[in-house]
Amino acid sequence: MVAVQHSLPRQAPAAISRYGCMSCHAVGHGVVGPAFEWVAWKYQKQPDALARVSSFIEHGGTSTWGGMMPDLNVPDATARDIAQWILKLKPVQPPQTQGEH
Repeated sequence: MVAVQHSLPRQAPAAISRYGCMSCHAVGHGVVGPAFEWVAWKYQKQPDALARVSSFIEHGGTSTWGGMMPDLNVPDATARDIAQWILKLKPVQPPQTQGEH
């Protein structure tokens, strides 16, 4: 089970479903893209994490995970809600980076 804080945006799970995020991402494991917790791990120490992740959700682009995030025309406020939800998940180190640092 994924531990999340209670202050998460309530509309984020509905937006994740509406914009098809689960086609490429999942909780607990990667699909085509990284697991949501892996994203939380990658950005956990970056002060601009919310801005970076929400911009990526809003505009798409080439991913450092080896894929391409599509531009799904996600509104700015919705992208921020989704990014906030992702970043408040318990960070999990991606399998391919185990042992790095």
